[in-house]
Amino acid sequence: MNDVHNKILETISNGENDTTLFIQSASKPDQLAKEIVAFSNHEGGTLYFGVSKKGAINGLDDDAIDSILRLLEITTFENVRPVILPFTEKISIDGKNLLLAHIAPGREKPYCTSSGQFIIKQGTGKRNLHKDELSDLFIEAGRMRADEKICMDASVDDLDVSLFKKFYKKKYGEPFTEKHIPIQLLQNMNLAYGNGINLSAILMFGNNTTEFFPMNQIVAISFFGNDASQFVYKDSENIEGNNYILFEKGIDFIKRNLNPSEKNDNELEIPEAIIQEILVNALVHRSYHIDYLISGNIRISIYDDRIELENPGALVYPHSIEDIKEGITYSRNKTISSIASTLMPFRGIGKGLPLILSHYPDVELYNDLEGEQFKIVIKRI
Repeated sequence: MNDVHNKILETISNGENDTTLFIQSASKPDQLAKEIVAFSNHEGGTLYFGVSKKGAINGLDDDAIDSILRLLEITTFENVRPVILPFTEKISIDGKNLLLAHIAPGREKPYCTSSGQFIIKQGTGKRNLHKDELSDLFIEAGRMRADEKICMDASVDDLDVSLFKKFYKKKYGEPFTEKHIPIQLLQNMNLAYGNGINLSAILMFGNNTTEFFPMNQIVAISFFGNDASQFVYKDSENIEGNNYILFEKGIDFIKRNLNPSEKNDNELEIPEAIIQEILVNALVHRSYHIDYLISGNIRISIYDDRIELENPGALVYPHSIEDIKEGITYSRNKTISSIASTLMPFRGIGKGLPLILSHYPDVELYNDLEGEQFKIVIKRI
């Protein structure tokens, strides 16, 4: 008996573990899919067909092997997402044939069954992935941005149906008449994965956004004079809520702390379109990275001679201030951008800021790579 056979006998004698599973005969595709997904989401492993759960080598006849091979093909192509291609080999031990299916550690984690179950090996068994583990796997694999992170314990009940109705009517030109938002609809809009509601859904439609993302606030202060050393403010507000609320209340705060235009009492000293463009871009393009120490709140500071807006997260490399001025755009949060383009005055085509600079040149941009912050300063004329 060669070394390969000796190694297989030794593996079988050691029993099942997190990389070894015994299956005597063919099973249903949905059950087999769970085992394949569990191995792929872990460190890989091998399915030993023809071996009992207790490690008895019973073997398989040729018809049984052909049946299992067909089952594996159906399962991996129809019951596993993304598709997994195991390596199979037929081995003869003491005159008994076994079929081995080797499952490599997945390169496209996380994997799930066609029914949406995310499973991982744990010892001799398996378990469902927790939502936070699932999010980490997506982000680690580069397949999920921060705005797609699954929010623990969030559900459709945490979303503002009336705001969603407003969005739906504007987006699709017809009323949304259902009392609850179907999870399938959220999946189609990239606002959910499986039954998990993601951060974009909470940020754009959430009833209690800070419960799931505490740093989604605007800290707004209007100072006396031109520095922040005063302990008495003209006005201050900590604004909480989904991004639509943050936008509306953020605009209101800035407007009530500006003077009327010298040319027209019905207009502000800084055109409202400029305020809208800068604030909506802050909400859409800020960093929603899971590290809250880096991703603080948006800050609005109003002084007698300027407005400062500080945004969590520097520009995404290799994007630069020069790129922005030329209208070259990069979307850090694509799902949020897609919703904002309907719900708020945002187009996401990179033309807003160049247009502002051409009509209102007293705007300065600062990209702080070390401090992970982007700041815009608007001079008050």
